Amino acid sequence: MTAAMTVEAPRIAYTYLRISSDRDGDELGVERQRASLRDLIERQGWVHGREFCDNDQSAFRGKRREGYEGLLSAVRAGECDVLVTTEMSRFTRHPRELEDLVDLIEATGVQVAAQRAGHIDLSTSGGRVMARILGAMARMESEQMGERIRSKMAANAKAGKPSGGPRPFGYDRVNGKLVLNKAEAKLIRGWADAILVDGATVSSIVTDLNAKAVPTVRGGIWTGPTINQILLSPRVIGMTGSGGEPVAEGDWPKILDRKEWEQIRGVLQSRRRGPQPRASLLANMIVCGDCGTKMAGASRGAKPRQYVCPKGRRGCGKLSIMAGPVDDYVVGLVLGAASTANLSMVRAERHVKDSQRFVAEVAEDEQLLSDLAADLGARRLTRGEWISARAEIEARLTRNRAALQAVGAGDRLPADLVRVDAEKWETLAFEEKRAIIGLFIDRVTVMRSGRTGRTFSPQRLRVSWKA
Repeated sequence: MTAAMTVEAPRIAYTYLRISSDRDGDELGVERQRASLRDLIERQGWVHGREFCDNDQSAFRGKRREGYEGLLSAVRAGECDVLVTTEMSRFTRHPRELEDLVDLIEATGVQVAAQRAGHIDLSTSGGRVMARILGAMARMESEQMGERIRSKMAANAKAGKPSGGPRPFGYDRVNGKLVLNKAEAKLIRGWADAILVDGATVSSIVTDLNAKAVPTVRGGIWTGPTINQILLSPRVIGMTGSGGEPVAEGDWPKILDRKEWEQIRGVLQSRRRGPQPRASLLANMIVCGDCGTKMAGASRGAKPRQYVCPKGRRGCGKLSIMAGPVDDYVVGLVLGAASTANLSMVRAERHVKDSQRFVAEVAEDEQLLSDLAADLGARRLTRGEWISARAEIEARLTRNRAALQAVGAGDRLPADLVRVDAEKWETLAFEEKRAIIGLFIDRVTVMRSGRTGRTFSPQRLRVSWKA
């Protein structure tokens, strides 16, 4: 009798393909992996079953990968004998995900074959150690690559050079340099005018662009975040940026001027915060004579509204004054000045002076921050000295940027409003009244009262007029 021969069933191999970046969308990277892995399977005598693919998907950023999740589901279902990929980092670059994969392989007995690391038996301690070492090295490689990219981008920003990647909307790349795309730059200037002059929303701009089939840089449809990203980028004012803040003058032409850009940024950021509570008529203009803190409008129940110095870290909390009489007194002074002035001329002169002053102060402080960083790098400053100096400069930058964004408040006044009297005043909107006061008044300082009682006295106010 002849013993029956036992024929071993062929092993079923599933392949996993992944490439982190495929900017052109041609899938050439995964196609090379596909050909290489099928050649490996044929040499091993395995049978190729299913293929799972994540093209243009990073395994480092922690985002959902449908191909990888499908592969894990197939392993849990016991559909295959071998998982085949070019290298272990194709599966994951996260130690936590790797441990999950190890547990799954150990439970199912599936073998792993990484083309550039050979067969890895995750059912043994040696194989698991090898997988963890390869995973740690892959993660380190990703982190180091990220550090090199961030370092290069920071160096380019300080040197005034554009960052890499696809061309930004509004510009073309010519011999490595950014030059204006006149048609797109005109669109960006139009968006700025629509927001600042007409009060347009980003949503209305998106709707108009898509209705006219205007293409994005990548040929897709427009979205609100895309418009925000373009308008809020320092690139459009001819500057490099870091974290959305201007860093240095770039070597490309600007599309918007700095004042206009700061105002757009203020409008868009205020819309993101949602509707704000209505301010008092002299908000941000009235200050405590004891500590110099801006006073806030407050009211309790049926009691008349007051301006009070906030108590705590920001103020002394010692002074308060009735808001109604103060508003009436200051409005009377402003109407006296406005009745003999050409508001159009006052507005134009004020905006030019304020813009020039705030732009110069912001640019000076931005340069100071850059110089501080250089001093820290050269060890001319200790870290403590750097932190202390930086905090004061950044606080001043925040104030001046906010002030620069508010310079155009008067632009919301009617174009034909040249003079205003008491009768015309009553027809104006609340923000228009504040804008007119801001054209003439720098601040109103509230002093201590030398008398007891609640009677309002103009002698408690020190009005500082704008030059």
